[in-house]
Amino acid sequence: MFALTFQNKVVQIEAAQFPVHSALVWVNIRANPQGIVPGWDYDGVGFTAPPPPPPPPPPPTKPESIDRWLADPGNSAIVDEIAEVKSQSRAAVVARMKARP
Repeated sequence: MFALTFQNKVVQIEAAQFPVHSALVWVNIRANPQGIVPGWDYDGVGFTAPPPPPPPPPPPTKPESIDRWLADPGNSAIVDEIAEVKSQSRAAVVARMKARP
């Protein structure tokens, strides 16, 4: 197995070497493949795995989601209607809903 490196990074793993641009360097990894995959670093002597990616951010909490939705100008008509409905009695809301086309 051979690791193809470019600027000290593994870019490809192959079973056999083939001609490549002079900026790329083949490194024989048959004796010690260590699970080397593209993305690993090569310092001219050995390989090291890249650091793990950072964890994804936590999902927004419900209040944050609601606040973002309420702040979205595209939702202002709905927000205004909700505020109007909340100020009316239940009977008035039911009558209004029945009157809709």
